[in-house]
Amino acid sequence: NERTNSNWGGYIIAPADADSIITVGAVDSVGELASFSSHGPTYDGRTKPEVVAQGVGVACASPGGPASYAYVSGTSLSTPLVAGSAALLLEAHPTWRPEDVRIALMATASRAHLPDNDYGWGIPNVLAALDYNTGKPSSQYTLAIGQIYPNPFPVGNRSFVLIPVSIPAQSSTRLDVYNIIGQHVVQLNWQKTSFVGPAFAIWDGGDDRGRRVPSGIYFVRLATGNKSIARRVTVVH
Repeated sequence: NERTNSNWGGYIIAPADADSIITVGAVDSVGELASFSSHGPTYDGRTKPEVVAQGVGVACASPGGPASYAYVSGTSLSTPLVAGSAALLLEAHPTWRPEDVRIALMATASRAHLPDNDYGWGIPNVLAALDYNTGKPSSQYTLAIGQIYPNPFPVGNRSFVLIPVSIPAQSSTRLDVYNIIGQHVVQLNWQKTSFVGPAFAIWDGGDDRGRRVPSGIYFVRLATGNKSIARRVTVVH
């Protein structure tokens, strides 16, 4: 929390400067860097932090009483969010080493394509990290759509459905939504974690003109070359 401290030397210090540590910066609720979040690099020039998480106005338990809560800011709030994410990954992958968890969080975060000394590798995407394979050759990935969630999808003003996908090779790949009679609804973009392997897309229940689709059954289709796969999603209002 030293970014505005005029006496701070400008380098991440111990223990957060260790090369195997997940150092966590802070952002606000819309992903903007917190004014107090310390920047990297380390003294020997390594990029820090690894990731960032919400550390501004975080609801948490308060010492005011057994049922008291408060909104607090600081990297002391963003760090346990990432620690909890790491714990979830270890629950799903009990054989992962600490370094596997660290790599998965960094490689699938929001700025993994262009890390810097403010945001690091970005905001973690735990669902993408869950599907990240730290040692699987890219040739072993298959074209797939994972479990769509939530399904049924209750469309609302701020709701969206998450669509995990797997891409077998660097190629021209499309992800589209169709209605039950085969009419095209919208083409979706996805957040790729690499040129191949796991990625994800979100759909807000709108068509290609931004209009909310009616309740019913829809199909999400992932296609590349002469191969395609589809999954069903039910929209409810």
